[in-house]
Amino acid sequence: MKLVRWLVLATVLSLGLIVKDIPAEVAGSYLSGQVQGLTLRGLAGSLWRGQAGSASLRWHGNVYALGELHWKFLPTSLLTMSPCAKFSSKLFRQRSSGIACINLNGSLTVSEAEFTGPAALFELWLPIKVDGSLSIQVPSMTLKNSQLNSLTASASWRDARFHNSHDWLSLGAYAARLSADGKGGINADIFDIDGPIKIALGAKLPRLGAQQLQGTVRFEPAAPRELAELMSALGIPRVDEQYRINWVDG
Repeated sequence: MKLVRWLVLATVLSLGLIVKDIPAEVAGSYLSGQVQGLTLRGLAGSLWRGQAGSASLRWHGNVYALGELHWKFLPTSLLTMSPCAKFSSKLFRQRSSGIACINLNGSLTVSEAEFTGPAALFELWLPIKVDGSLSIQVPSMTLKNSQLNSLTASASWRDARFHNSHDWLSLGAYAARLSADGKGGINADIFDIDGPIKIALGAKLPRLGAQQLQGTVRFEPAAPRELAELMSALGIPRVDEQYRINWVDG
């Protein structure tokens, strides 16, 4: 047993010495090839421990800044033949972290990942000014050939507020369950946790094709009346005290 332990230790140390001399550009090139739309600039360090001065992700024509990215190789992962690294990024109020592993079949698996940031990111899609805390947890996600293969994730919007041009009005808290659609895109079930707006929505964000949002929204008496007015202005029909949304982009 002692001999086996020493052999394992020697193997890990040998591979670790090889990894530490591989430049960070190798890791950056591989990640950019695996994650479609990912751009890394200002690479420094090595595959063992490195960083990118700035990282960004292009999705459906929009570019999202991720900020400074750091990673640290996990040497014991070499024993499973699936090299892994811990990563983290930050940009103002945005934070992300997790573990990324390269599998034998060439796919990239991300686990124990989390993203937190301002809900103002919603303004990229919504025609209103919003605030609050956005959080996304990703227990598992797999990418292969720049395409999403599997996804288990959840998201929440806490202390949600919107600005009616005069004041900030509270909306409550909302959440979503995210999964892969089997074609490289994402499906989401969106629902309320607390607050005066009751929602039951399903969103489809395909890799190719039109994005969709379908379901119902109901406003309780305490809900800001401006939101109901916005629904009417957008031509969304109201049936049985609920607004029925059937939106397709494209």
